[in-house]
Amino acid sequence: MGVERRVEVPGGVTASFEERILRVTGPKGTLERTMRYPQVEMSCDGAEFVVSTASDRRKITAMCGTFAAHARNMF
Repeated sequence: MGVERRVEVPGGVTASFEERILRVTGPKGTLERTMRYPQVEMSCDGAEFVVSTASDRRKITAMCGTFAAHARNMF
């Protein structure tokens, strides 16, 4: 079953996710955060940051929400 969380990248902000590092650049500067956790997949196409897992385990699905919240705060 799994979980998927999507976070929209606001206008005026650029985001990229490479090698488990989320980089966000905006009018106030640049932020970087390493995001990794077993069985959690993440991607960013520039307009949307997606965190997903195929697992139903509560701890893993909670981490999806945590990573989505970190991304929202960085934006």
